[in-house]
Amino acid sequence: MKLQILLLGITSVYCLDSSFRDANRQFTTKLYKELVEQKQEKLLVSPMAIQIIFSLLRAGSGGLTSEELSDALSLPRDDKAQDDMVKGVLEAYKTVQGDHYQLTLANKIYVQEDVELKASYKSKAVDVFGADVENVDFKKKENAMAVINKWVDCKTKHTIPEIVTKDDLNDALRLILLNTVYFQAPWRQRFHEPSQKPFFVDSSNTVNVDMMSDRDLYEYHESDELKAKFLKIPYRVNGMSMVMALPNEKDGLGELEKRLGDILALPKFSYNVVIVSFPKFQFDATIKLKPILNAMGIKDAFTSSANFSGISESASLSVSDAIQKNHIEVNEKGTIASSATAVLLFEYSGLVEVEPPKEFKADHPFIFFIESEAGILFIGKFTGH
Repeated sequence: MKLQILLLGITSVYCLDSSFRDANRQFTTKLYKELVEQKQEKLLVSPMAIQIIFSLLRAGSGGLTSEELSDALSLPRDDKAQDDMVKGVLEAYKTVQGDHYQLTLANKIYVQEDVELKASYKSKAVDVFGADVENVDFKKKENAMAVINKWVDCKTKHTIPEIVTKDDLNDALRLILLNTVYFQAPWRQRFHEPSQKPFFVDSSNTVNVDMMSDRDLYEYHESDELKAKFLKIPYRVNGMSMVMALPNEKDGLGELEKRLGDILALPKFSYNVVIVSFPKFQFDATIKLKPILNAMGIKDAFTSSANFSGISESASLSVSDAIQKNHIEVNEKGTIASSATAVLLFEYSGLVEVEPPKEFKADHPFIFFIESEAGILFIGKFTGH
């Protein structure tokens, strides 16, 4: 009989190594494509969190299981190369904070009381991934659920109060791998107080939203090929910004989404005076990762033939489910974003205007992503729904 592993994650963003950044953008492109194809209703996901938590899982895998995980994550198959890439990012982002901003990343492994982790896996989990390891009795569902959700709630500053329910906990569950990222930061330049404006949910229908506005110097790009405008809004944290991709046509989001790889590979933006307006928004999204990752090539890990022999000798493990919960708030002051991912293993300056200002009026559906020097922490879309 296979024992279960549950993977959970909560995320937010910061920066580092170019090799990981390239891998992160490749993975983000594949992930977003699958989310669109599977018609994810509310789309907000943390690609970086998924890469980190599944890299922690891969560290205890072998054979086909390991190869599929590495390939789908766009990370090298070589153990040391992958560990070094991930460790560099984790060390940079474990805790970044100042008077006005905070970025924290944490990994946690909950282990069934009678399961013993291999010393080599536990050592790597602690030394490379900075994970805390704690024993818990999953058979005592109420207590286990309270312990796990309390940790997630604390790490996400109460933005994600629950990641597991009693239905997720059963007698076959042996491990839960958790990853949390929390990001809160103000804009470098605060926006004006929002006012109600119409937002086109399609080419002819509108809803009223709180629209923020500003006129300032921003990094801006226009693409005739992609038929879209792009705006980079910096946070008061070095190397971090939100990028918005706005199709020229009000119903052009679907076509723009097909070119996400080109969007993420855009050349450097140029500074322009820009008249900006875009909605204030807040929403939550729960992503069932199993069908998404399965379509991306992670198949063996979810079957009885999964090879997680590097994690424990006392249990034959496979992944039963993987869930990510995300939360984002964007307003005139800045952004709060958090994400939780779970993987379950079961048995079985002054302005100088040199040209007319550009206009970036996001009054119809658009893509947004929060990026750092290390890669993309969050990506999503706002459709007005």
